[in-house]
Amino acid sequence: PAACYEFGGIMSEEARIAGINLICGTVSDLNLNPYNPVTNVRSIGDNAEYASRFLVELTKGIQDNGVAACSKHFPGDGLDDRDQHVANSVNTFSCEEWDATFGKIYANLIDNGLEAIMAGHIMLPSYTRAMNPDIKDDDIMPATLSKELLTDLLKGKMGFNGMVLTDASHMV
Repeated sequence: PAACYEFGGIMSEEARIAGINLICGTVSDLNLNPYNPVTNVRSIGDNAEYASRFLVELTKGIQDNGVAACSKHFPGDGLDDRDQHVANSVNTFSCEEWDATFGKIYANLIDNGLEAIMAGHIMLPSYTRAMNPDIKDDDIMPATLSKELLTDLLKGKMGFNGMVLTDASHMV
C-alpha cells in the first residue's frame, strides 16, 4: 500500500508538470477472466479485497498531491472476453456478487474521497433490473447510457457525488 501511495504521488507530480489535472488511470477492474483482452494487462489483480486496498492508496497518493483521480471502468470489466472498446461487454454478476467485488472496490474508493469515475461501455443486467424491474432485455444499456446504473446505483445507492465521465461515446 505504501508503494501505491508513493506511485500515486509520482504520477501526480508528472501530471502537474505536463499541465494535467485529472488522471484517468486507476483501473479498478478485476482480472477474473484470463481471456479478457483489457483487464489481463491493466488490472491490479483478481481479488477485490487486495485490489480495493491498493487502489484506495493509489487514489489517495494522486489526490493528496494536487491531481484528481478517475477510477474506471464502472460498473467493472473483467468477466467478459470481449473488449468493451469494440463490442458490447456484459458484467454477468448478480447484485450480491457485484456488491462483494466491484461494488466493494467502488464503495471503498467513494468512501475515501474519489473525485471522478469513468463509466465503461459495460452492461450490468442484475442491477439494471434491480433498479428498474419493468425494464425489457432489449432496453438494458451499458453504464455509459444507463440511468439505472449511473443515477440510481452509483449516485443514489452508493452516494457518489463526484464527476462521472466516459471515453466511450464513439463505441459500439
